[in-house]
Parts: sequence; C-alpha cells; structure tokens
Amino acid sequence: MITKRKFKLILIVIILAAVIGGIFLWFTGYLGSPRSVTDPVSGNKILCKRVAVIFKDVAHSVDIQNAIRSVQGTVVVQNIDGLYELSIPGPCNAEEVFRAVDILKNRSEVEIAEPVFMGSFH
Repeated sequence: MITKRKFKLILIVIILAAVIGGIFLWFTGYLGSPRSVTDPVSGNKILCKRVAVIFKDVAHSVDIQNAIRSVQGTVVVQNIDGLYELSIPGPCNAEEVFRAVDILKNRSEVEIAEPVFMGSFH
C-alpha cells in the first residue's frame, strides 16, 4: 500500500521530471518554434540548427543518408520536390549553420545547400 508520504514523493519526482524534460526540449529547439540568429553577411534571420538541402536527381538513397550523417543531421521536413530541411546539433549560432552548409556543398550528391531563412518553411 502506498502511504501519503510515498505518494507525495512520487508526485514530486514526476513533476520534476516533467519540468526538467520541458526545459531540455525548449533549449534544444524541439519544443515550439526553432530560434533564429542573424546572418552576419546579409543581416537576414536564419533558423538555428537548420539547413535546407536539395540532392541531385542521380543521388542514391545511401549517398543522401551519408550526406545527412556528415553533418549529424536529422530530417525535419522532406517535401515531394526533394527539398530536405535538416536539424543539426550544436549551439544556436550562424557559424554552426554555415559550417554544415559548407560540408554539404562539398559533397558530390548535393545540388543546393543553404541556411533556412525565417519564413521559408514555417
């Protein structure tokens, strides 16, 4: 049988887990809209940790997956025109986004790789 004290302790642990989980999700960008940063060159707002990629028509699925893995990305959006929006790890800054863009642009299976500008997907 669960005593009042044990019940309160279990309830506190559940609430703490929910709060800590929510804070983690908010900081990682999985909760709510992704945060944005300013592109230092153009002054436009780009989404943190997001890259848009279009692969060449001749790219095989294995090559596409290898390219995504090369930036430790995960697919957030893939539309029927072959446009992928990738989520990338790391801090929320323009340098990380452009680092991933440069890595992808240097891959033979990639046709276009660009930052995701505010309003382009969301």
